[in-house]
Amino acid sequence: MIGASPVGTPAGLVCPSCGQPLESDTRFCQACGAQVGSGAATAAQPEDERPRPWLPLVVVLWVVIMVVALYFIYAWALGVGSG
Repeated sequence: MIGASPVGTPAGLVCPSCGQPLESDTRFCQACGAQVGSGAATAAQPEDERPRPWLPLVVVLWVVIMVVALYFIYAWALGVGSG
């Protein structure tokens, strides 16, 4: 039956947006999708916002490779012009 309280739903636990009964451990209303979970659940970082500890290493490695490559290009250009 639509709108009926599911078995085990605590009294008074309803969605503030649509008024549908909610389960005690839910973060979103199953009827309208409104966020109804605790603040602790919303404080977690989204999947795409996680820190990337390897990013500085990749940047430093890229810079070192570019410096070495430019050094060899410059040395080769000087060698070709003098010989």
